[in-house]
Amino acid sequence: MRQHFLLIIAIVTVFSINAKSQSSVPAFDAAMVTIQSPGYASPGDSFIIKGIFKNNGTAVLTDIILNWQVDDGEIHSYKKGGMNLSKSIRENFEHPDQLIVDKQQDFTLKVWVSEPNGEEDLKHSNDTLSKVIQVVTEFPERNILIEEATGAWCGWCPRGPITYRDAIKPNYPNTILVALHNGDDMAIADGNTVIQSYITGFPSGMIDRRNPGDFPFGMSTGDWRTAIEMMDRDFTPVELNVYNYFYPDTYEWQIDVVVDFIIDYQGDLRLNCFILEDSVTGTGSGYDQINYYNTRTDIPELTGIGSPIAGYYHNDVVREMLGGPWGQSGIIPNKAKKGERYIFSRTIKAKTDRWRMENIHLVGIIQAFNSNASYRPILNAKKKEVTMATGYDSMDIMSSIRIYPNPVGDQAILEFNNKENGKARIEIINLTGQTIREFSINTIEGKQSFALDCNSWAAGSYFVKMTQGDACQIVKLLKNN
Repeated sequence: MRQHFLLIIAIVTVFSINAKSQSSVPAFDAAMVTIQSPGYASPGDSFIIKGIFKNNGTAVLTDIILNWQVDDGEIHSYKKGGMNLSKSIRENFEHPDQLIVDKQQDFTLKVWVSEPNGEEDLKHSNDTLSKVIQVVTEFPERNILIEEATGAWCGWCPRGPITYRDAIKPNYPNTILVALHNGDDMAIADGNTVIQSYITGFPSGMIDRRNPGDFPFGMSTGDWRTAIEMMDRDFTPVELNVYNYFYPDTYEWQIDVVVDFIIDYQGDLRLNCFILEDSVTGTGSGYDQINYYNTRTDIPELTGIGSPIAGYYHNDVVREMLGGPWGQSGIIPNKAKKGERYIFSRTIKAKTDRWRMENIHLVGIIQAFNSNASYRPILNAKKKEVTMATGYDSMDIMSSIRIYPNPVGDQAILEFNNKENGKARIEIINLTGQTIREFSINTIEGKQSFALDCNSWAAGSYFVKMTQGDACQIVKLLKNN
């Protein structure tokens, strides 16, 4: 009898707790989930305030007031109706009042929900979200990377480079074509990894490893131009440059990809550098190009030249990805700040037994990483010729600069030959991209030298950057203990 009594008490207690829990959920409670509007804009821009909210109340939500405000300015409100949202259901929204940027500095956008079904929202702690909008007044050069998936065995693939040459490059000079070979003697393991992640058929290609609009990642060559039109005006958060110095006497090759952030950026970003080669040819099925256009007339330059095409010249062939298929991690922090610089640096031995250096190019890349390959876009790229001279990226104003001794102890001599009088800025940059010292010097026409006091520097590698006008050169310096 006592056991039955205790069981009844337990059941009553459970029902009491459940009833109390249910009663604690308000009937009218809407919550902001996210603001989807961009986190940066330029003076004069206008954009739509959009995002997601949800119904947290027990009553079915049929209408809501959506509000936004910049700093302490005017409040913009509108009523969104025609809904039938039960508890926990989310809803997308776009506010009809566009935000027009009339500020030169960063500002805070506040978005909130109110008056669910015309009633008071009974829980205000989840009503509001805020987002800092960074105002951008400088725009770095942005290049779009086209990764062509191709192979000597693919009879339709010769149209890819021709499409790029005739229809894309003249209209979009900010595009860069690279050829990822698969199934032939020019294929590399990293390229195969990228192809396996995005490509389902040949010929095709990725545009910045994105799927704009209704296009897939690996899109047909006929869709390239339309996809590029959709992405051409996209903004990049970084300025990207590629520097290199090839020593022909030792075949040592120094390669540096340098990025400067112009806004704060959060996310897993990685740096990479592709080595490309033009005019790649060989013998056998691994190089001779199958040509389905041999008996067709739609691409005249491929008509009647045979299939396979013996001795075919393959251009823009990716020979190596120095940062692997997904880029080098650990260089850029998860939260990069405006004005910070980061450098991907490699010194390698050029494979002169395989590569003809006069046909080699570099493509520096900054790319995002995510556990899901569908969210690994390329943010910017830069193509650069190999510097075969005796200096590091020789410019019109300055001839090659050099530093000696290198490695250095307490003092190094910076020597250069200047073509005009003026001023130059010297920056000492460590491997994390931080400028540890910066100063200006007066320059004169002719050869001159400048002493660098390195006594207080920690042992390690540094970059010495010299800038005069639009000319810039960087050399690497090793500091001993």
